[in-house]
Amino acid sequence: MSDSRLWLVNTNGNVFTLSTKHRRLRQLVKTYLDGVKLKRLAACQSGAWGIGHDHHVYIFVHSTEVPIRVQETTYENQRWSPISGFSGSNLLPTDRTNWSDEHGNGFLPKESFSLPSQHWEWDGDWEIDDNFQGQIASRGGWQYATNFPRPWTPESTWKSCVRKRKWIRFRRFNATDVWAKIFDEKMKESGDCFIDIAVGGFDIPTQAKGHLCVWGVTHTGQVYVRQGVTNDCPEGKEWRPISTDNHGLINISVGPTGLVWGVTWDGQCLVRLGVNRDHVYGTCWTLVTYPDESTRVMQIALGLNTLWALSREGKVWYRKGIQGTQLLTGTAAATGSTWVEMVGEMAHIAVTPSNQVFAVGLNEYEVYFRSGVTSSDFGGKTWQLLSLKENTAVLQHDSCSSVTSDSIAESGLEGSNRYSSSAASHMTRYMRTGSESGWSEGSSVRGSLTLATPIKQPARDEPSGEGRGLCMTLATPIQKTSSEQAVYAVLPTSHASGMDAEISNKAGENKSVIQDCSSNNGVTMETESSSTEDIARNKCDQETPCDKVDVCSAISPVQVSITSTDLETSESNLDNHQPGALSPASVSCKLSPKSVISSCDNFDSLGSSVTSEENDGIINFVTDLLSGSSVTETSDDADSKDVSSEDVSKRLEQDNMSDLQDTREITHTPHRPSSLEVVGNSSLLIHDSESPVFNQEESTPWTTIGPSTGISGTISVRSTPSIDQDVITMFEMAPAMPRYCWAWLNGMACVFDDPSKITWLQSYQESDDATPQGNKTKVKISLALRDDFLKKLHIRNTREVENFKFIESAVQRTSWLKKSNMKWYMFGKRPQWLDCSVELEQGHGDTEEGSLTIHYAFKGKPMHSQICIQDIVCVKQVSDYLERTTVVLHTTDTVKSLQPWLLKLTSESEVEDWVSLLCTVNAMRWKLNQPVPQGSVWSTTKRGDIFVHPPDKVHVKGHEMRWMQQGGHLKLLETSLCGITWGIGYDHSVWTNTGGYGGGIFKATSHLSKEVFLQTDMRTVLVYENQKWLPVFGYSSRGVVMEGYSWSDKMSQRHDSKEEVQLPSSRWKWVSDWRVDYEVEGGADNNGWQHASSFQRPFHQGQGMRDGVRRRKWTRKCKLETVGPWQPCVSVPLIDVSVQVEPVMSSSEPVVLWAVGTNGNVLTRLGVTMENPQGDSWIPVATDQPFRAVSVGGTYRVWALAMDGSAWYRPGVTKYNIAGTCWLQVVPPPPPGCLLKHISVGTTAVWAVDTRGNLWYRQEITETFPEGTRWGYVSNSVKFVSVGPQDQVWIVTDSNFMKNKRGPGVIYRRVGISDVCPTGTSWEIVIGSGWEYVSIRGQYEPEEEPEDLPIKEPL
Repeated sequence: MSDSRLWLVNTNGNVFTLSTKHRRLRQLVKTYLDGVKLKRLAACQSGAWGIGHDHHVYIFVHSTEVPIRVQETTYENQRWSPISGFSGSNLLPTDRTNWSDEHGNGFLPKESFSLPSQHWEWDGDWEIDDNFQGQIASRGGWQYATNFPRPWTPESTWKSCVRKRKWIRFRRFNATDVWAKIFDEKMKESGDCFIDIAVGGFDIPTQAKGHLCVWGVTHTGQVYVRQGVTNDCPEGKEWRPISTDNHGLINISVGPTGLVWGVTWDGQCLVRLGVNRDHVYGTCWTLVTYPDESTRVMQIALGLNTLWALSREGKVWYRKGIQGTQLLTGTAAATGSTWVEMVGEMAHIAVTPSNQVFAVGLNEYEVYFRSGVTSSDFGGKTWQLLSLKENTAVLQHDSCSSVTSDSIAESGLEGSNRYSSSAASHMTRYMRTGSESGWSEGSSVRGSLTLATPIKQPARDEPSGEGRGLCMTLATPIQKTSSEQAVYAVLPTSHASGMDAEISNKAGENKSVIQDCSSNNGVTMETESSSTEDIARNKCDQETPCDKVDVCSAISPVQVSITSTDLETSESNLDNHQPGALSPASVSCKLSPKSVISSCDNFDSLGSSVTSEENDGIINFVTDLLSGSSVTETSDDADSKDVSSEDVSKRLEQDNMSDLQDTREITHTPHRPSSLEVVGNSSLLIHDSESPVFNQEESTPWTTIGPSTGISGTISVRSTPSIDQDVITMFEMAPAMPRYCWAWLNGMACVFDDPSKITWLQSYQESDDATPQGNKTKVKISLALRDDFLKKLHIRNTREVENFKFIESAVQRTSWLKKSNMKWYMFGKRPQWLDCSVELEQGHGDTEEGSLTIHYAFKGKPMHSQICIQDIVCVKQVSDYLERTTVVLHTTDTVKSLQPWLLKLTSESEVEDWVSLLCTVNAMRWKLNQPVPQGSVWSTTKRGDIFVHPPDKVHVKGHEMRWMQQGGHLKLLETSLCGITWGIGYDHSVWTNTGGYGGGIFKATSHLSKEVFLQTDMRTVLVYENQKWLPVFGYSSRGVVMEGYSWSDKMSQRHDSKEEVQLPSSRWKWVSDWRVDYEVEGGADNNGWQHASSFQRPFHQGQGMRDGVRRRKWTRKCKLETVGPWQPCVSVPLIDVSVQVEPVMSSSEPVVLWAVGTNGNVLTRLGVTMENPQGDSWIPVATDQPFRAVSVGGTYRVWALAMDGSAWYRPGVTKYNIAGTCWLQVVPPPPPGCLLKHISVGTTAVWAVDTRGNLWYRQEITETFPEGTRWGYVSNSVKFVSVGPQDQVWIVTDSNFMKNKRGPGVIYRRVGISDVCPTGTSWEIVIGSGWEYVSIRGQYEPEEEPEDLPIKEPL
């Protein structure tokens, strides 16, 4: 499953994503096929759709571990004749064509299939599919029948006159993680170009998986919809025009349920009506007028049950009454009721599927979040500013090769009037020259830094703050020493006139010289290169003439040199930093290796400044300056220490290893600082550690000075001698806009319910003594005061504690007691609940014994029952949600009789307290304070709770096994001998065990929890609405009471309404509203109803003559959050997983792991070891049809089950060839009607369960015939089977197993398994009811001692 992301587009057309799981803003880099920049963007979970600057539509599809792979199918048909036999030429005119689909429609020869677009490629050639309803068809894959269409058989008979066979071929989508252009010949011929696009409709029922409604608006106001957009066809098929009743549109928005709103040219709104599962694009339009006479709508944004709009003036409006989940109830749910004006002025607004709201400010182009939006208040409370700030800890430090002028143009500096075109050309040549002169990786350049400070500018006829920028010039050559760190920077100088610049390369020398000169002064930078290949490149560049740029200057600049010194931390200078405190006379600053910028792919991020909490400005593009707490003029600092270049290089290398590419940190800034500080009459832009982050492939050797701790430097100020040379004007710095100027954002892929759990949305708490910039004041104490505090605390501890530790306690406590009033279920001839009082008494110390006493009255006589704590083998909650306040205590005696101790409390919180307490007192005996050992048995209950049975040193009977609860919530588990354990949740999410313990009923901070993490799960609750037809009233719930209930769940529990349906437990919470489920067995009509003659008969879609009852299925999703020793593994949802049963010799040895995805794809995991239990990546294994189960047995034999119930065997699998060779179908299958649904393979044994609950064993499996000969029936009423490395067999039973009138979920194990009798002799009970899944794939059972064997009497 893809991460939830907020998508943003800045003014330069660059795309960024912000994940709800992280605190970083990530830019999509190197994703353009032709360098396109985006103007509009609409996101979804699978990717995004966008409109480029060329007005073409582009699609971005996230890459997944399982590729998008589509099967093409065609059928070859033939008829038999006495002369030529079977041939396609013998077909009659009334027959189907020689090549057709499965139903005989169309003419589909193999040559007629072509790829949909250039974004696809063929994955193999045409092949024959010889599978026929779980069996292998006859030779050549032919299926036979007497005529078209008749029932088909896999074998030919004397009356078979026609035959067909299936040909398949796969194609793969290869345009992932790139912006792929959508080609459409019709749109190209019409000449229309798109100006807006919207994506939604992913929550419309009964649609194909991944269905999306993609709507677009052209420059002529026409509306188009992209048809056929699904997971298997992410780019769709074609654009279909939608009539708008002569209303031209400028903006459009689509909700999750397919609701569509549009904005017309005159500022009114159009709403699409009739949207349902049969008409996903609606049927007609209706007009919604503007909010008031003076307001015209400019842009709208739809959520699930909300709509927000912006006027042309930027005013924010909210539409009441929108109900996207109730579109079938009428037009009011789609059009809403009234407009409400909200506070704030915005330039763009976006709404998430969970009705959360984001917006871009009207003037400052920053992102705002609407706080306080809930299901009861969609309007929210206030606008909360999100400030995007770079994290200097993740800056790149690699050198670069070159930067083209196109990349500079894409940075947005041209459009912002930051530099002239001639200056841009000089910058490009300079950077190319510098790169080719040895500024690449591995080169060594030494020198020091000189800074030309800003000076007063001549008076000009232009407004203040505009046009008065800073010129960036190069200035340096300083002596190169072995102890100094080489840094190069482009530095600010005066906006001078009458100055020329020139860049020259000396071809005969292995160095590059850059000269800055004027009539009076100038400086030269000399760089050393260690690469001989750069000399040849410099010869080519030497012949390229450089244009001269005239700039204004009359005063000599001041040269400032910075010498690298010691690595130290200076937080006091940073905390006391005053923005704009840099003077031309003297400067003091700090250099940090974290602030060295060295990568640049396209300079997209360089055109604007970052809002900072400490500084008010930024020197863009190259150099950032930060003044210290004090400004002093120094030439040589006597206290400074030299730092060798080796130390600095080592520091930079360590920083590089920990950095991420192009990430930003999000913080909250209540006050937005300005971007400009004025020193005297000159404009100086100051920037802190937030520096541009570029790509690793291309970079340029610029240096940034920021507030991050690192190298402290000394700045010496001295005048520069006048030299009559030209100076290059690199570019002009105008008052900068914020670092990220956002133009567009979209939240359709950003799904979250609780903003308080999103790190970058948490409120920024301001203190009373906060700085004017909104930062908290750090309270620091001196070391002397700290030592004084610690000394006083030590004296107090000695006086009050240490002096009395040898004195005996006044009261000796040998045990503690806990009491509570409960109800106890007493089994017997007349089972009943009795009021009782329960006392838990436990001695001090982990080895002390304890007891649980139940005091009750029976027939008026006080009585009691006592349970020894050491005899308890399992403590858990009842799985039935109707009895969720009941605690189940299993002892060695009650397990055999299936009559556990049942204690009912008043609330679930009390149940959790008692379960946690009973487990804690047995923590040492059950070894709950240590990781789960290898060889344990893992299981899950119907509630999703996880229980583990540790390995035993000696053979233990089933009813004596201990079951310990672990934190987490899963549906099924799979373990192995090597200790690798994977789990799958109810929402098909995948989790791996971390090796920790605890969580769940234990607090995450207790001594019984270690390495536990947050875990989430989601499931669907359903309820049926029942009605009966009456002659007078028609269909009504009045007469239902005679045969059923008006509302009932799948357990036939009665409810008065669906709102009374309760959650599975108090740990769950609702995350959606009730909605009709159309995807039901037997089908449903347009309103979701299913019809039948009675409630006991099968339901079907259409209403028949004898049908007198009907029902409708409603579903609602709920979510659970817990903690446990589990971490999310992969984003691919799974329905089954299996790990090898073979042992491993070392922790680095590969482990074979196979799985089945929710779409039926078979996968194998690469890189799974004991050291890396999560593995690295998936390898898809090609199959001809979707699968449902898989199991890896001894010697890496892989067995799998297809959706049609057929069994398959995969030979050739080894630990170094985990994908195997090919699939072999296992024949013969079980008897007709017994479709296999689950399979488990041991070292040699293969067991399976079918859809009817029958348990099967594969007989006569040998080394020469590993697929066996036939299936043998063993037992019935079985839900699940697990086979271990010793071919031991455990099962989870259904109700009434072996004629036992007990509930479902009892665990049994097979006894008597031997070489003579591989299927065993009988079943032994292990634990009582309520279990869902068990895995013994990692268990080695000790051999049973001979004296424990029962003595059998001779027959």
